[in-house]
Amino acid sequence: VYKRQLRFYSDDQIRAKMRDAHGIVRRGLVRRIEKGKRKRGDILISYLDGPGKSGGGRYAKLYADENGIYYKNVVERSKLAEVVSQREDLQALVFVDDFIGTGESAQTYFKRLAKESGQVLRESGLKIYFIVVTGFQEGQSRVEETIAECNLPIEVHICDPLDSSAKCFSEDSQIFPNETERLQAMRIAQEHGARIVKHNPLGYGDCQTAIVFPDNCPNNNLPILWAESD
Repeated sequence: VYKRQLRFYSDDQIRAKMRDAHGIVRRGLVRRIEKGKRKRGDILISYLDGPGKSGGGRYAKLYADENGIYYKNVVERSKLAEVVSQREDLQALVFVDDFIGTGESAQTYFKRLAKESGQVLRESGLKIYFIVVTGFQEGQSRVEETIAECNLPIEVHICDPLDSSAKCFSEDSQIFPNETERLQAMRIAQEHGARIVKHNPLGYGDCQTAIVFPDNCPNNNLPILWAESD
């Protein structure tokens, strides 16, 4: 019965989230209709991790495809300063990712972004957004603090925001609302989780989540969902 509580995002659902997020991005932008062009070329799409790392690049491409943005406008983070400096037609820059757990990974990447492209982005006048499919509001707050410390003009939006009820074994858990069953399940998850991920038996940062994407199972999830061991 509890496998029904695992939240799986299908490709169709993710594309729907990309469309919803684009509604936020388009606010305040002026749509310039250029003769002979059927897609938008004034919005850049990027991702925080490097090419071939996690799912950021995939989601950036999905965002561009779903919202009629030219594929050439998908640019990896390390090349942003060069591209933004050379183009005067841009109105917005959108970073896309799948999940925020503790927020630590995004914090690290935004610190790198500030060193790589901070000055260029501050002077560009672009509207800049960090769009995430789902994640914890607590993690979002940590990311926003880091963005402010780095003096980056970036707004953070989570399409499906999570609170403590998304944690499998929290007192207000939606997955195990019955206390007796919750404690029993937690003992099982801790016992087996500790065998495969010793220091994070309930997921990185003790996030205790059960959220799966088509090509990624975040390490914030219970390790019994994703970790491999002999």
